[in-house]
Amino acid sequence: MESSDFVVIGSGPGGYQAAIRAAHGGARVALIEEKHLGGVCLNRGCIPTKGMVTSIEVLRAARQAADYGVEASGVGVKLASIVERRDRMVAKIQQGLEFLLQKNKIDAIRGRGRLVGGRVVEAAGRRIQAKTIILATGSHPVSLPMAKPDGVSILNSDHSLDLRQIPESMAILGGGYIGCEYASIFSQLGAKVTVIELEQRLLPLMDADLGRQLERSFKKQGIRILTGQKLESASVESGHVLILLAGGEKIEAEKLLVSVGRAPNVEDLGLETEKIRVVQGHLEVNEFMETSSPGIYALGDLVGRLPLAHVASAQARVAVNHAFGEKTPMEYRGVPSAVFTYPELASVGMSEEEAGKGREAKAVKFPFAALGKPVSQGETEGFVKVVGDAQSGELLGAHIAGLHAAELIGTFAVAMKKRMKISELAETIFTHPTYSEAIPEAADAWLGSAIHIAPR
Repeated sequence: MESSDFVVIGSGPGGYQAAIRAAHGGARVALIEEKHLGGVCLNRGCIPTKGMVTSIEVLRAARQAADYGVEASGVGVKLASIVERRDRMVAKIQQGLEFLLQKNKIDAIRGRGRLVGGRVVEAAGRRIQAKTIILATGSHPVSLPMAKPDGVSILNSDHSLDLRQIPESMAILGGGYIGCEYASIFSQLGAKVTVIELEQRLLPLMDADLGRQLERSFKKQGIRILTGQKLESASVESGHVLILLAGGEKIEAEKLLVSVGRAPNVEDLGLETEKIRVVQGHLEVNEFMETSSPGIYALGDLVGRLPLAHVASAQARVAVNHAFGEKTPMEYRGVPSAVFTYPELASVGMSEEEAGKGREAKAVKFPFAALGKPVSQGETEGFVKVVGDAQSGELLGAHIAGLHAAELIGTFAVAMKKRMKISELAETIFTHPTYSEAIPEAADAWLGSAIHIAPR
């Protein structure tokens, strides 16, 4: 039997970063991956979809060229070409990851990893005794019995990346961030898109103003929005999907994308051999990401706490540091999130509704249309919203809709971590002219002293 200081199962952002951090600490590390290095994020999620979003940004700019005094003609789009570029980009990042593993002397094992008891991991015909084990096996799309994906007409998010032709029409079941991103992508490619959401608004887990802004924008783009609607059945007939909603409405579409969440990959992982507790389908961990079995840690989608790639990366740092003896707990207070639709959305901290529970909270929005850079760039849609404690002035949350939202939210994430007051943000100097000026302007608006919007 072989031995290793660390064995990591799964090579997504949490897994490969845990492996590299452990190697930085001088540990012997084995990293096990059943499919492709980089996990879901690199191969079927964050990165390939953002590659497609980039192509569509170029397409949108070309279509709007005349508005900027630029002559452009013959603008067209080929989904197959977008996919080819996307796949080249993913392959390049994979090569970079392989290089990093080699340089850090990490034993990369291709195969399915499984716990067999006694802190031993089995993979690709090898058995490895580990001092520390980190589980980072990710998740898979949830299926529904009344709309079971076939990969041709009824799709999940993985299948949608395999499309090479733009469908004439697409219905999307689920108005969360994945469903909304695909709605934005395929609508701009030219498909007639309908979004069906069970809750009363899009993005029900984000601040309500973000969901409302996206719904208005989607409608202007020609996307049909059906909220408060439950799927009754879906069947494929003559190459189209016939969709029946609980209220009796019938919809026909060339493709149906089912995007109703993801489930952790815990099947046949051997959790029972180590007596690892599972609660509501997720692995139970403490504040250091350690499971009920000492020396075995779990990260990312397996633990069900903010299933985001950057959260898994942060959890990897906490877990590895704890294995080396450092006891710094995982903190979720200042975790940002983003939705890469058009317009882009981003959020950190409490929503206005959450902040108002148990305290006197105040929320103010500052529009991008009031700034010079958005006006000069022709991208004025959206706002920066600041949520704070009305008594102490502490920043409780921030929400952004508009161009560069995912980049801008990082400033608020730092402010949240440092527990800054909104007045401190207002006093911070930002470059002019930029979109980032909306941050101190929104803070000033919260304080009642905004310069570039009329006083209330």
